[in-house]
Amino acid sequence: MPVSISPSEIRRNASRISGLTGDVRQVQRELGTQYRQVGEFWTGTASKTLQSEYPGLDGEIKALIRSLERLESGVERVASQVQRAEQERAEKKRLAEKLAAEKRERERKEQEERARSRQR
Repeated sequence: MPVSISPSEIRRNASRISGLTGDVRQVQRELGTQYRQVGEFWTGTASKTLQSEYPGLDGEIKALIRSLERLESGVERVASQVQRAEQERAEKKRLAEKLAAEKRERERKEQEERARSRQR
């Protein structure tokens, strides 16, 4: 049996990714604040380590944010494609039902015509 997932379910996942992106941004802001505060008050090895490591960490966080944004965008695209496919499937079903109804109507009329022909 095929598994079905709705576009709204997929969009909920994209929204969750967006929330994660927001969380990572919040952590980035907090780390930036801590970095600036530590730079003002700390001295010595710990301060130097933080000063040298933070830019690399911040770069990794930015890369993570970009990756999450791309992931969210990709999931949104999938949701749109699934929605389009569902609409196309529904339209094809509607058309098939219409054609089947028209065929039944033609066959009914043909039977009536044959019955009238036999009565004459």
